Amino acid sequence: MPVITIPVHIFIKSDLYANPEAIDFGAIQMDQLRNPATAGLLTQTFLLRKRTGKFGSTRISTNLDLVQVTRTPEHGNASTHRIDLALNPRSVKRGSFEGMVAIKTPDKKYSEIRVLVKGNDSRRLNLPGSDCANG
Repeated sequence: MPVITIPVHIFIKSDLYANPEAIDFGAIQMDQLRNPATAGLLTQTFLLRKRTGKFGSTRISTNLDLVQVTRTPEHGNASTHRIDLALNPRSVKRGSFEGMVAIKTPDKKYSEIRVLVKGNDSRRLNLPGSDCANG
């Protein structure tokens, strides 16, 4: 009887992990960021999850002044925490930015989870429809 071998690649995440592991805001349209009707659409989200049980975060910080961080639940333990990253239109400057969001946890094995955050002002890229004079 013929045998068919099917390779299987399994990526096993840690017991405590961020999904996605990096946030890329991409090319930011300043007119969209400054418009209250569209600014919320630019918010990026990642989930901090634990495979089994619940956990709490003791501190969330970022080295990017232009990023506002909120989490749900705001306090307490959960198996999944939602972290939202919004851009402050008054703090976004011309050019690229890159930094980190660091989440401290009471877990001894995963005491800190780091998520890369990056993006750029679309004016730098001279994209069609971007208006350098109005930025």
